[in-house]
Amino acid sequence: MEKLEDSFSPFDLAMGAANKLNPPADFDGPVRKRRFTDPLCLMFLLVTWGITSWIGVWSLQNGNYDTINHPVDYKGRICGVDIGSNGQMLPSFWHHVDALSNGVCVEKCPTSSNFSPSSRSELICKDDGDLLTMQGCTLNGTFASNMSLLVTCGGCMFQTESKSLNGHCNPLSALSVIDKVNDAAVNQGKEAFEEWKNFKYASYIQRLMKDLRTSFPIIGGAGVGGAAFFGLVFLLMARFPCCIAPLTWISAILTSAALGGAGTFLLFLADAYELDQSGMHSNFKAACVLILAYITWSLAGIVFFSIIIMRKKIDDAISIAKAASRSIREVTFVPLFTIWLTIAYFVMIGILSFWFLILATTRSSTKETVATVFGFELTYTSQEHSPLAHYMFWFLIFVALWTSEFISAIGKLTLSHSFCGWYFTPEKEEGNAVSMMRSISTVLFRHAGTAAFGSLFIKPIAFIRAPIHLLQSCIKGSGLDNTCVDALICCCQCSLFFFERFLKFSSKRVYHHTSIFGSSFCKSSHESYYLKLRNSDLLIEAGPVSLLSVLYQKFFITSGISLGSYVLLDEFYGEELFSILSVTLVIAVLAWYVAEIFTDVLREAVSTMMYCYIIDEEMMGDEGAQFVTPELDEFLDAFYEEQSKLVIGSTPRGYDEEFEVSPRIPKNVDLI
Repeated sequence: MEKLEDSFSPFDLAMGAANKLNPPADFDGPVRKRRFTDPLCLMFLLVTWGITSWIGVWSLQNGNYDTINHPVDYKGRICGVDIGSNGQMLPSFWHHVDALSNGVCVEKCPTSSNFSPSSRSELICKDDGDLLTMQGCTLNGTFASNMSLLVTCGGCMFQTESKSLNGHCNPLSALSVIDKVNDAAVNQGKEAFEEWKNFKYASYIQRLMKDLRTSFPIIGGAGVGGAAFFGLVFLLMARFPCCIAPLTWISAILTSAALGGAGTFLLFLADAYELDQSGMHSNFKAACVLILAYITWSLAGIVFFSIIIMRKKIDDAISIAKAASRSIREVTFVPLFTIWLTIAYFVMIGILSFWFLILATTRSSTKETVATVFGFELTYTSQEHSPLAHYMFWFLIFVALWTSEFISAIGKLTLSHSFCGWYFTPEKEEGNAVSMMRSISTVLFRHAGTAAFGSLFIKPIAFIRAPIHLLQSCIKGSGLDNTCVDALICCCQCSLFFFERFLKFSSKRVYHHTSIFGSSFCKSSHESYYLKLRNSDLLIEAGPVSLLSVLYQKFFITSGISLGSYVLLDEFYGEELFSILSVTLVIAVLAWYVAEIFTDVLREAVSTMMYCYIIDEEMMGDEGAQFVTPELDEFLDAFYEEQSKLVIGSTPRGYDEEFEVSPRIPKNVDLI
């Protein structure tokens, strides 16, 4: 039989991989005497929050919120706010005026099109003073009498039947307008402007910010609120073991159906975008929606086949989730804590969204001469964000992601601390002394730095680890054996040695270890990694079930909220949004994070209970795990029995012929 030491490398043995945990004599659960862990990382997070606040103040001082509420004309003036050349306030609506999507402020959007004007008053034109200075728009110092020439020179535009979209007069058929303007240019002996495909009303950031401001009731109500409601319903049902099996299977089946329906809907939406004549939806946008439809269909297929292929794993996930549901039921105020986390998350999203919105208004106006259109030069005032503002946008995105993960990490540490305290309660039937408030205060005042450290590294490392492991597996499985390949692998291993170690050590089990022993992130990473290796037979096989216990529910809540939000957005704000799909994608991301707060309670209960069990078994030695619950005991007996059947007559890769499954020591049974 292979010895434990033989499964570790010399480096791992030197690092203490084979050294089992040595608890204090009075160990009875999470340690009470703790120190503040990883303070430098918390200070770094606080500094980033301070910089974020400074960005917000700077944006308030340098931005103009009116640019979000109102359109801007070709001279950089805000419609309905600024004063025009005639000394009066500019009208509130915006109408395109040239082929470069510049516009002028108008009293109202035209209700009919006029492509055969007889006078300049029947056109939409720029200011008279600017029109007189434009090349091709004048003849002997007066306005050209040819209306087509005024349109071709970029000084005027045909009145176009349109509808108001956030103050912009959106043509009902932009493509017909483009064709008419090109025909007018051809009649003047000019070449058609082939690059002109549609009208651009603002930058993508501005359009998105306007859409988010307009649809905020749906985002906050149906998006965040809906995800929180269904997540809370799931959490309350997860307290009862009888509800977990139907909840899991129904969620899995409905998730596949919802994704399939969403893919079909996106396919029809892509066709509608291609046939749309308003110019609001380009061919590129239609292609992106079509690709998104195929991706959604692929996800539906993956979910469906995963249900079939992994049905045994799903059954295991249901079994261990039933065992963990008792901890959720007996630890008081768990649902209330998740509501508190959701409120904290919503406040964070609200503050950062406001800073994003204000930062989007900090555009500086610069006058520039653009390329020739129809043989004439057009001069206009463009508004662009400064390079500093662009860096601020990326910094705010970084802070938003880090803060989201930090709130999630605080939740995981708090739940893990509570569930660990519950697990190490000797007589659970007689009640427990676990206090959720004590766990919250312990995490906030002792381990907030560890939460900041983990939230900064664990999620990005999870994305980096996958392709690295895939590359290593491909190299090992390829059978290549030559000097060049060996040298390349050696160089890569030497170059990435410390990074590879950091990738291996960093995992969410760090939070469990910190919750029990109060150690820092790095120490917890080191000890939890080797604890995992010493118990790999259980964790490698049983570990993924904690993810499966909540994965389908999370997908179901996100997909359901996204579809419902799209319907509501189309019903109540369909005429006011530039892109319903963009807002829906934002809602999907928010719904995923909010659903994760509630569904991960069950996942944390499962993973914490398994982690406490292997600590319990390792520290108690020959006595076996002393705190294991009857529900978990039953699951583990079934698991080890199944594992023993799998290895009969076969030898797992990497073991000799004397391989056998390590026998499990039942609770309170001494070895003879």
